[in-house]
Amino acid sequence: MSSPEPSTTFEKQRDFLLAEISSAIDSVVYNLDVLNRSLNDSIQVGKEFEDVGRLWSTFYNGVGKAQRDASNEPEKDQQEPQAQKDA
Repeated sequence: MSSPEPSTTFEKQRDFLLAEISSAIDSVVYNLDVLNRSLNDSIQVGKEFEDVGRLWSTFYNGVGKAQRDASNEPEKDQQEPQAQKDA
């Protein structure tokens, strides 16, 4: 007992449109999957650079602190002789 084939033009057109919609949805799902993989790869690359970024940040913070300390030392040296003169 096979199902009767669509006989009306409406049923034929409906079946054609449903097949086309199904194909389009499959294409969208496939493209979303590709996009998802690409985004995951991009995120992974970004995570790989976190350690390097943290290392450079530590380096620059250390260099900046050393420069600030070096620029503050001459001021301290200049203040001490004045304090000795006052005494």
